[in-house]
Amino acid sequence: MALHYDKIGEIFYFLHHASAAYAFFYVAMFGVLPYFSNYRLLSEISTPLVNQRWFLSTLDYKKDSKPFIINGVIMTLMFFITRLACMPYYWYKVYEVYNTEPFTRLGHMQYVLIGTCFVLDVINFLWFYRMLRGVYNVLQYLIHRNDIPLKEE
Repeated sequence: MALHYDKIGEIFYFLHHASAAYAFFYVAMFGVLPYFSNYRLLSEISTPLVNQRWFLSTLDYKKDSKPFIINGVIMTLMFFITRLACMPYYWYKVYEVYNTEPFTRLGHMQYVLIGTCFVLDVINFLWFYRMLRGVYNVLQYLIHRNDIPLKEE
């Protein structure tokens, strides 16, 4: 992935996976921060819908086909719920433990917790913005095609 990220997508895919792998290394090797890592791992619930989008593209479904549109809307909604809506609670929990004695004992690993999650959150906001633009464009297309009535007659 490090060598061919441009063929896979963009630099943000690489940064996303590199940040997550870096944090996972500490969790797996030192057994630290399991609550926080499991909480963040729940965000991957939206991934099957992202993968389904790739399958639909590979199978030559048109972007305006019903399965593509339904998947895109549900994917955007799930992405929001699992990656963005849960952020305030996550950062609240980080704030609760910040500067406590156990947190201070983590040494530099406390920066792994904060730094990697900050990077992941910035990327998730960027991706969500792109998803919203996509949903907006599809809805505009459908409205102009008169598939969605603007008012009841």
